Amino acid sequence: MKKQTKTGTDKKSPAKKVSGIPKREKGTHNRQKDELIKHLKIMIKDLNEEGLKFLIQQAEIILHNMQVKKQVKKLQNKEYIKDEAKKGPVSTKLTIEVKEGEDNSYFVIVINKARNFFALDEMRKLVKICHLSKDKKDASRRLHNWLSKNRKDVLIDTDIRGTADPALDTIYNFLKSNYTLKGDE
Repeated sequence: MKKQTKTGTDKKSPAKKVSGIPKREKGTHNRQKDELIKHLKIMIKDLNEEGLKFLIQQAEIILHNMQVKKQVKKLQNKEYIKDEAKKGPVSTKLTIEVKEGEDNSYFVIVINKARNFFALDEMRKLVKICHLSKDKKDASRRLHNWLSKNRKDVLIDTDIRGTADPALDTIYNFLKSNYTLKGDE
């Protein structure tokens, strides 16, 4: 049996690939992305219609979350948000603070000491859920489902642990009494 030595020229080194996905090396961003796209195209051919629909749904969620994270990062650089963060919100699941952005393109909902940034279209969806629900229990279930699908970060950061969490009642009460639906919603 021949003794193997590990060298930098060993082409079968397990560090280069994990689960068929190449390891990212410094300066290879475009090459890495191209390899991942090629790998995904190969796998897509074997998926059935249900698998493709699920993959598309997941990609849409990932793209949306990337967009929200980009907006949040941009917003966090604004001076007034920095000033507010220095104060530190005093909040529980039973208290809520909603701040509208200067240009009304986003909202910050502070609940249970978590600052949650929502784009205008997301805020409209939350308000719509609250107004179309038949009661608090229905609204809590709908809000939790929407957040689970679209903004899991809010559930985690706010420590919302289920459809009966009091933070959902607080959000429902505030949004329903302070915001209305526009005629086209």
